[in-house]
Amino acid sequence: VGIGEAREEFVMLRLRLAEGFLIKDFEMLGGVLPMDKVNEMQKQGLVAVEDGNLRATDLGFHLLNRIILELVD
Repeated sequence: VGIGEAREEFVMLRLRLAEGFLIKDFEMLGGVLPMDKVNEMQKQGLVAVEDGNLRATDLGFHLLNRIILELVD
C-alpha cells in the first residue's frame, strides 16, 4: 500500500468511527486536509472539528462517502 492509499484508507476507516480522527494523525501520514472544504462541510452540518479532532456528525454519517471523497480527492 502506497502512502496516498494509506491516507485514503485512514480517512475512510476513521470517519466511520463516532470519534473520527485527530487531524495531526492524518498530517503525520503526509496528508493535508482541504480546510476550505472542511469549513464548508462544517457549515452544512456534515462534520465537526473539536480539539483537533475531525468527525462526521449524525447527518454526515448518512453522506459519509461524499465527505470522504471531498477530503481525499
